[in-house]
Amino acid sequence: MPRRTARRTVLEFVERHKSWAASRLTERQTPVRIADGGSHPFRGGTLRLAHRPAVRTTRLRQEANSDPVLEVGGEVAFMGRRVRDFLARQARADLLEAVARHAQTVGRQPRAIAIKDTVSRWGSCTADRRLSFSFRIVMAPPSVLDYLAAHEVAHFVHMNHSAEFWALCRTLCPHTEESRRWLKSEGANLQAIEFLSAGG
Repeated sequence: MPRRTARRTVLEFVERHKSWAASRLTERQTPVRIADGGSHPFRGGTLRLAHRPAVRTTRLRQEANSDPVLEVGGEVAFMGRRVRDFLARQARADLLEAVARHAQTVGRQPRAIAIKDTVSRWGSCTADRRLSFSFRIVMAPPSVLDYLAAHEVAHFVHMNHSAEFWALCRTLCPHTEESRRWLKSEGANLQAIEFLSAGG
């Protein structure tokens, strides 16, 4: 709150919004443990998990008319870390493609792209066009990932959230409003996911 805000104003605000705050606190999910036969959000759908001790690398298998299956090798105690690493690699590939497409449209290229596990923001752009993204965006529908890439690339032209910025963002990504709504309603659930292995 701003320093000079009256205590009464703050208390009235808290009172007005306490039911919303209480519902958000009770919504916190029990961490889902990564295990053989489990599932995980991926590109807006479901990724089925299969522990394959003999498999050396983590590999994605797509079956007809079925959710994709991620085969995870090694010890079961490390499944969580391996699933997280897989998602980070997929996020990098998807974001590199989306950023390249939008950057070509605006005629400016990024200086660098970093993929991290940030929980406070989905993406950021510095004045010298260094981009950073949360790998967790790959769990969202592809249209939402595309919006995030367009949003950060739009900052190459407008380092603010002015009307001109939003107009460019909508030009790059016609589904900007739907994607923003999706992130507001569903994003916190993706940020709360913990990559805990059932055996570890």
